[in-house]
Amino acid sequence: MTPLKDTIVRYIDERLDAITDAPPMWGSDEAVEMQVLQLLELRALTLRPEVERGQPRAVLDAYVAFLRRKFPKEPCMNLAALLEKHAKQGDMSPILEEFRREMMAKVPEEPLFGAHDLVIVLWLGNDVGVPRASTLSSYYDVFHRVLRALTRERGTTRGRAPRDLEVAIDFAMPEVGVFPANGVPAHVVLPLDQPPSGRQSVHAASIREALAQIAIVSKWAADRDSPVDELQRRLDEETVPRRIAAQTLRLVPSEGMKAVDIGGKLMGSLEPVQLRPELARRVVGVIKEGQVPRPYTATGSVRAVDIDRGSMRLRVDREPRGASIICWIEDRDLVALAQQLLGRPAQVTGQLYGNPAGNDFVIVEQIKSP
Repeated sequence: MTPLKDTIVRYIDERLDAITDAPPMWGSDEAVEMQVLQLLELRALTLRPEVERGQPRAVLDAYVAFLRRKFPKEPCMNLAALLEKHAKQGDMSPILEEFRREMMAKVPEEPLFGAHDLVIVLWLGNDVGVPRASTLSSYYDVFHRVLRALTRERGTTRGRAPRDLEVAIDFAMPEVGVFPANGVPAHVVLPLDQPPSGRQSVHAASIREALAQIAIVSKWAADRDSPVDELQRRLDEETVPRRIAAQTLRLVPSEGMKAVDIGGKLMGSLEPVQLRPELARRVVGVIKEGQVPRPYTATGSVRAVDIDRGSMRLRVDREPRGASIICWIEDRDLVALAQQLLGRPAQVTGQLYGNPAGNDFVIVEQIKSP
């Protein structure tokens, strides 16, 4: 379901809740009955416009049949009149709620992740009231780069990608939903649909495979008891887990974002995978696997401490201005120390590892304030 459809359906459901919770606030019994029917018609039209336009009396006919089952010996009358005849006006709300449940079962909501080729939902932190456009654009740019990197032929990760590949991953955005915090955290819904040329592209199978691999790594990371060799078993034999893990790590949300859901028809499942900041260290463990690290010691300024991910950046003194290195911290006490040293100088000691998706990183063993 698109963000606009979702907004309309949510609004209708909230209004129906309000009416059935306190019918007298919305007028006479007959007025309440008509409002509920009209809202149910609008809900059905929103969810399946093609069907409802072809059968404009679908909800009304269903309602008439429903009343005949409830009052089999009575002539065709509206509910308000039937209840007045039997002196059961207090039954108005439960009977309308029963019909509402029946109609919701007949006209189910279309799953968001089944309506588009891909859907990305960004869940923001509790301190965010209204999402910024830059949050969406920066994450989508990273997602686009990751998909490009995983879809390329292995061994050709540098240089400009083939034009037909760029076309295949140049998704259309039918409608972007931006939802301020309101009972649930602020979030952004980004539906993506592949152009027809992309579906017919020679890269179509590789795109699906890349998305499936991201899903495998994500689900493996969420299973904290699963060893690294289990990830290799879940991937095909020719896939190098380090390569997929390194790209998936780029999609793990950082500070200010609580989680990212990624799903859709191209993922092969209507159930999305969810990436949370705390999964980062599990994924980093895959990238480390099989490497021989080098000792690392450097002094610099502590930047961008992320408590959930267990990471920080060290702007190194000896490097050109602004150059920094990502540091992963497995010890929670060291994470707390890094937060205390945020913006201040520190000496970091640890082990340096290579990263097939970017710059080298450090696994921190010690942090000192010089």
